[in-house]
Amino acid sequence: MSSANCLIDSEDLDVLHPTSGCADARSADPCSRCDVLLGLPGVYVEHAQRRDGLLVVTVSSLAAPIGCLSCGVIATSRGRRRRVLHDVPGTTRVRIVWRQRVWRCGEEDCVRKTFVEQLPDLVARRGSITQRAVAWAIGQLRREHATVHGLARQLGTSWKT
Repeated sequence: MSSANCLIDSEDLDVLHPTSGCADARSADPCSRCDVLLGLPGVYVEHAQRRDGLLVVTVSSLAAPIGCLSCGVIATSRGRRRRVLHDVPGTTRVRIVWRQRVWRCGEEDCVRKTFVEQLPDLVARRGSITQRAVAWAIGQLRREHATVHGLARQLGTSWKT
């Protein structure tokens, strides 16, 4: 991964290297313009790429200390894991790759050894579809009389999702 934020790779560009959509790609700060365009709460855009008929956007939450959910002791970072989410389709299907933070409780006697960050405005616990996509799908079912099969196809999920 490049140190540049908001790195955009495009099949349509006639270049062999990624180009940045940000004014200053050398900055380590999040690009507020990319975040506004994506419009997802609690995360910032790290990378966007079109591949295989998909728009894949990698996002992260801002680093901040957090207390253990059980005992309240300040937790230490155990890194991040990738969590792939389905989002509202635009001109193509969209995948959000959330770099979800993993934490370890520093208290030896605590029953909770590790835990992951939760962003309920982004996705439900253990969910695979963004809250925005859930609201969109419900609207399609109610107003447009869409079928569950059709919505699953548009989101790139299975019928059971």
